[in-house]
Amino acid sequence: MELTAAAIPGRDPVTAQILPAGSDACVAYSPDGALMAIGRGSSVEIVDRTDNRTIRILTGHTGWVTAVAYSPDGTQLATTSWTTLPASGTPPPANTPPPSPATPMP
Repeated sequence: MELTAAAIPGRDPVTAQILPAGSDACVAYSPDGALMAIGRGSSVEIVDRTDNRTIRILTGHTGWVTAVAYSPDGTQLATTSWTTLPASGTPPPANTPPPSPATPMP
């Protein structure tokens, strides 16, 4: 699997994996179809498609994850989140759902 080497024992800290809150906002499949990345709330869940087991939960975004994409060779995962500044210059509160396409930003 492409992301197996992403966690190196002794180098990477171990953290509890709690299913992220929020509804599924976006999904991407690895090029070989073995993994699925699900943007949910401000986290990305990596799932093994053979047994639907969560392999890892990626955190770090402050806003809702809006897109996930694997690189063509499946070794990297790109994510983006809704953390743009509205006209007021004040960032939205953490985990604020993105506006619908028909809703202009404030």
